[in-house]
Amino acid sequence: MAQVTTALVPRRTTSFRLRAYVALTKPRIIELLLVTTLPTMVVAAKGVPRLWLMVATLVGGALSAGGANAANMFVDRDIDAVMHRTRHRPIVTGAVTPTAAVVFSIVLEVLRSFCSGGPSISSRPFSPSQRLSSTSSSIRLA
Repeated sequence: MAQVTTALVPRRTTSFRLRAYVALTKPRIIELLLVTTLPTMVVAAKGVPRLWLMVATLVGGALSAGGANAANMFVDRDIDAVMHRTRHRPIVTGAVTPTAAVVFSIVLEVLRSFCSGGPSISSRPFSPSQRLSSTSSSIRLA
């Protein structure tokens, strides 16, 4: 009698998928961003900023960086497959499809816009007469 063997395929549980999506955001890089953000806010405010501002900045920064990192993994998926250091990333291993990664990236960036009150690009058009520096009134754009 012939023996049938089956390949071991990892179960795609909810926690497995959640870890894959978190890995798309490169949380260690986000941690470096946030560790420097809060002290900089304290220095800039010459004291402790309002709680809502700190929370909105940290959450918005995490979402923005996470979305950018997920988009970067999508763009670099072919290179990641051949590099030893990156060959276990979620898109390369198939834990997340390329399409799902792009959608996830866009969702994070849309959520980020709610933390900052809108898109990060100014909706007010630039006027050529605006000063380059607030400290020198003699420097103006022509």
